[in-house]
Amino acid sequence: SNGNRYCALFSGTSGYYSTDGCQTFTLFVSTLTNNNDVNCDAAEDRLYCVNNQYNFYFDGTDDIAFTAVANLQYIRLHRNRCFASGASGAPYRVYFSALGDCTSWTTGIDYFDIAANDGDIVTGIGYIIYDTLTFYKKYSAWMLKGVDPNSFQLFNINKEIGAKNQRSIQNLFNMQFFDSVGPNGG
Repeated sequence: SNGNRYCALFSGTSGYYSTDGCQTFTLFVSTLTNNNDVNCDAAEDRLYCVNNQYNFYFDGTDDIAFTAVANLQYIRLHRNRCFASGASGAPYRVYFSALGDCTSWTTGIDYFDIAANDGDIVTGIGYIIYDTLTFYKKYSAWMLKGVDPNSFQLFNINKEIGAKNQRSIQNLFNMQFFDSVGPNGG
């Protein structure tokens, strides 16, 4: 909101930020799990991140932990809430934060399951497209419509093709692209 633009970089157990167009970097976190991806999304002048071990946000200077489900791997902002998934205890479950506060999570009730009994796991959360949020499992694709928990509706887009990982999901010209293992992994 003050016009500052940031570049964030993660390597090993550390995270760095830059305010000069990614020319010089300053350390802001050093407690990440090595070899675990860091996935982030920006909201409310903060960068919310999960690392399959550490949930935190970057406020422009420091990392600040927030309590949610442990071991989250994916996070995305939609309709002023954070949605996160990838917890090892329920790899098919998507949790969502309180409205307007990505640091407040009621994980006992604020979640929905994506085909919990199919043996597949969530592999990524797509970017917003046509005011919907997409979720991918390894072998299927899903779309969430609605404006709040009372109107959320989850629809299956494809029962055979999903995304390999969160980093492969991109929007271009009102289409969403992703890397896949093909129909049913074939």
